[in-house]
Amino acid sequence: MLRRLLCLLFLLLAPGLALAGAQVAGYDIETAVYKDLGRRLTIDTVAEAHFVAASATMGLGFDAPVTWLRLTLRKPASGVTEPDAGQPLVLVVGPYQLDTLHFYEQVEGRWTTKIAGDRQPRNTVLCPSDQYCFAVDPRGNDSTTVYLKVETTGFPFLSAKLIPASALASVTAERAAIIGFSLAVSLTLWVVGLMLLKLEPAVTLQAYGVHQLIVTALTAVGSGALSIPAVSPATTDIVINSLIILRTASISTMGWLVLARYEKSALHKRLFGGSMALLAIALLLLITDQARLALQLNFCLQMATPFIVLQRLMMTPRPPSALRKALLFGCMMYLALLILGCRVIWGWDVIVPIEFGALDWRLNGAPIGVFIIWLMLAENNRRVANKSDEYLKIEIEQARLRAEAVTHLERGAMIDMLTHELKTPLSTIRFALASLNRLFLKPGPAKGDDEHNFVLRASHIESSVSRMDAMIVQVAQAHKMDNFTVSAAPEAMGLQALMDDLVRPYASTHRFKLDIEPGLLLRSDRLMLTTLIENLLSNACKYSVDQWVILTVACVAPTELTAGRDGASLAVIRIVVANRVSAGTEPDEARLFERYYRHHAVSDLPGTGMGLHIARSAATKIGATLQYRFDDGVVSFEASVPC
Repeated sequence: MLRRLLCLLFLLLAPGLALAGAQVAGYDIETAVYKDLGRRLTIDTVAEAHFVAASATMGLGFDAPVTWLRLTLRKPASGVTEPDAGQPLVLVVGPYQLDTLHFYEQVEGRWTTKIAGDRQPRNTVLCPSDQYCFAVDPRGNDSTTVYLKVETTGFPFLSAKLIPASALASVTAERAAIIGFSLAVSLTLWVVGLMLLKLEPAVTLQAYGVHQLIVTALTAVGSGALSIPAVSPATTDIVINSLIILRTASISTMGWLVLARYEKSALHKRLFGGSMALLAIALLLLITDQARLALQLNFCLQMATPFIVLQRLMMTPRPPSALRKALLFGCMMYLALLILGCRVIWGWDVIVPIEFGALDWRLNGAPIGVFIIWLMLAENNRRVANKSDEYLKIEIEQARLRAEAVTHLERGAMIDMLTHELKTPLSTIRFALASLNRLFLKPGPAKGDDEHNFVLRASHIESSVSRMDAMIVQVAQAHKMDNFTVSAAPEAMGLQALMDDLVRPYASTHRFKLDIEPGLLLRSDRLMLTTLIENLLSNACKYSVDQWVILTVACVAPTELTAGRDGASLAVIRIVVANRVSAGTEPDEARLFERYYRHHAVSDLPGTGMGLHIARSAATKIGATLQYRFDDGVVSFEASVPC
């Protein structure tokens, strides 16, 4: 693992190892630098400054907008046989974003000046590539000193290389190849992102497309490959710096979108919103000619971006393991790159072993592009796997439902068989008991105690048979409720006659107070309506403490509570069955309609706890509502049946 990290660190550093050599074309080169914080030096007073030995590749820093570079060339030693020894040299300075460059060289004892930079008109000083070239001819002098004054707020990095004039063509061609390759990579990654976006319209890919477009524009404009003559150099600088800030915003947005689908985090939302607001402030600072402060703020937000993503990642418990590892790795590498760049950005050291620029592969979108494309492909593979798992779960669930349906059918068939088989012998027993009763109850002389005992036992048998029969009927009704379909053509019924038929079986044991509105007709399913009222009457008779049952039937005028689906109000038939119960035996309203529920105080009475469940199921089948009330010892069940 350590070996891999060291190799990766070398890859980060390797592209920037472009230090000027100690000897060029046989000339001994001494490089020194001085940061003029007070902007007080001129070419006439610069010799008084205390220069510090440095590499020709250095970080200028935002806080030193004026930097002097001194190059001292000493005459080649005698006997030098290098092919290009003693020939004129060329000072190649970059990157292209440097604002203003003043090159000072003594000619016949007087300082001459050449001016270059992206804020200056294009002239012969600009190399054929994206850098600036200054001719240096030390021939005839034992020692030659030249100065380069750099004034810039746009890009705090400087690379100054002395090369033989004969090597300029090859260096220029190499640089042009780098520009072309960098633009090709940026455009290719953008096109790949568009292709993926067409295949899958993900928001993250849309953000990546915008990001890569920004990076491509920055590469083209920042390298000078794309220039608009009508646009002033100052405006071009603002465009370049704006693209740098927008690049930071797009990276932050992609980090937000990658984790947006997972559990929300209020802190991450505030951090992301705050960073976007600060980037907007940085853009405003650019417009108000505060480029140095704007780019400082941008770099601080670049440093904060991986920490914001890591905070969100640590607070999210559900991201896939592969995504978590990829984001951790990406944030660490991004942070390592920025930390290495701190020496350039803040100018902590004048000798910097790393080079940054618009053409640097680390900044042209390649790492982020590869990461995003890989991430989306991995996410697509994960979704495909999840869909396969979902399809498998659906198939398993369907198989389970089919098995339950088969079991349900088998259970229903068994219930039908049992009820049918049990009712036959019960009918036979009941018929035999009736015959015996008729035999022993014939008029004639008394048959003594044996007859009395037999009749008593026969009565007990008949009561038990009736109880078993009632239980079988309730089980059959409960099973029928699950599969019953209400008739599409409801039957018109006179409620007075229907109530009389339903009350008649209980008239010998209970007293009824009937209040039925005369002449009422109801169109409904007869079987379900009968099942509903019959179970309510049976429940009332079973638990009435005084053997009284109140039955009320009336038509209720339409109200807002009885509005139909189309908004029209409907009249309802209200059927109320009430009875008085013993103190402490009132049912639990929360469990009243549960299957098999019975109050513990009445557990000694015959019953299955199915009656009220069947009544509510029947009410649901015909679109009626069934409500329960308890008031001063009286239990009431109110069924509202739409007419």
